[in-house]
Amino acid sequence: MGLVLMVLLVSFAAVLSHGYSTAVAAVGISSCLKIDKPGYYILEKDVSGVSENKFSCISIVSDGVVLDGRGFTVSGFSEGAGVEVKGSGSVIKNVKVVNYRWGVILVWPSSRNTIANNTISRNVIGLYIPASLDNSILGNIVEGNIEVGVYVESPNNTIAGNTFTDNAYEALRIEKTTSNAVVNNTFRGNDWSITVIESSNNTLIGNTLAGNQCGLNLVNSSSNLVALNELVSNNHNIVLDKSSSNLVVENRVKNGSYGISLFGSSSNTVARNTVAGNGYGIYLEESSNNTIYLNYFLSNTYNYKCVLCEVGNSQRWFSLEPLKYFYRGKEYVSYLGNYWSNYSGPDRNGDGVGDEPHVLDDANRDPFPLVAASLDYKFPELFPTTPISTTPSPTLTPTTSTLVPQTTTTTATTEKTTRTEGVTATSETRGGELTPLTILLAPVLLISVVLALLVRKTRRK
Repeated sequence: MGLVLMVLLVSFAAVLSHGYSTAVAAVGISSCLKIDKPGYYILEKDVSGVSENKFSCISIVSDGVVLDGRGFTVSGFSEGAGVEVKGSGSVIKNVKVVNYRWGVILVWPSSRNTIANNTISRNVIGLYIPASLDNSILGNIVEGNIEVGVYVESPNNTIAGNTFTDNAYEALRIEKTTSNAVVNNTFRGNDWSITVIESSNNTLIGNTLAGNQCGLNLVNSSSNLVALNELVSNNHNIVLDKSSSNLVVENRVKNGSYGISLFGSSSNTVARNTVAGNGYGIYLEESSNNTIYLNYFLSNTYNYKCVLCEVGNSQRWFSLEPLKYFYRGKEYVSYLGNYWSNYSGPDRNGDGVGDEPHVLDDANRDPFPLVAASLDYKFPELFPTTPISTTPSPTLTPTTSTLVPQTTTTTATTEKTTRTEGVTATSETRGGELTPLTILLAPVLLISVVLALLVRKTRRK
């Protein structure tokens, strides 16, 4: 995982430092204006206000424009936009945009623009993408905006390597759209950091969220991937609200009031997360039929809490099929549940799976609890044995057909397999569900896809 994220960082650095040629004469800008021809434009000093159109200070209506702010500031009076982009294939870099209604706005018919290395602060909305596709938002500082730092309502945008701090309401809002990639950003001191509303097939990978009121929040959203994120000391770390069929995998969730919370949400997969030192490790309310396994619930005040979890609102607390694994050097095959730091049942045959279920409440029990720390287990079937294609996907989202799971030929021991009796209502494989291999490979495949996409965009410049 660390190597993959390091490769991503190198890729981001390549994109951000891309040498846009200045062999042609640069055009100097010393006041607000409209740019209607391709070219390389540079700010020569700080500028302020709006231009003749009364809407924006710098309006780009041509394709193929590079605007290099060279660290100068475009400032306004809480009205209009600092930089408005209507053209495609343009680059906005090294500009400080301050105190507008919209700091930077990308409007139809713009697309394939790069917004890189800018400081966007103290605007009502820092960067607004209401109708623009395939843009790259890279390495910006987005801070102190009043309502939203970056607001996305269009598909296929990449938001990577940015720093979001002290935005008053939402740092990043993705609404009623699909297939955006949010990768390797840092969020600190915001109210709501990442909010995804009525959106699907977005990928949220490798982000760091610390000290925010809410870390990551999915609302009425489905089929999104939340993977490899670090969430620390947020009041609410991860929240799924009326959301379904999302993958929440391999995140580190620590020291919040709530670790992972599900409200009115169903058919999600929560797997291989480390949830430690929170008030509530996993909190559920009116949620059912979620698959939750291979998570480590460590020293939370309450590892588990469920409200309105009477019979009929139970979850599946173990893998969808028996998995081959190594425990302390020996090979086994079994269904696998979760590790609970308050579980003290025996493991008489030493296979790393408790002999007695971990009872959570009358409707929920983990019949295959893990008994040891994660370093004692290895899961070879959870990783690919053949190279993963890096061909860019139009939607940045893998389908089950892109991965071929290995089949397990050995069955679990009779004693532990029979624990599934009495929970068949929640343990049947539902139509269209992803296999465990697909679920746990999804982050790796998507990181490869995002990397390939960024490299391709870099070559276009």
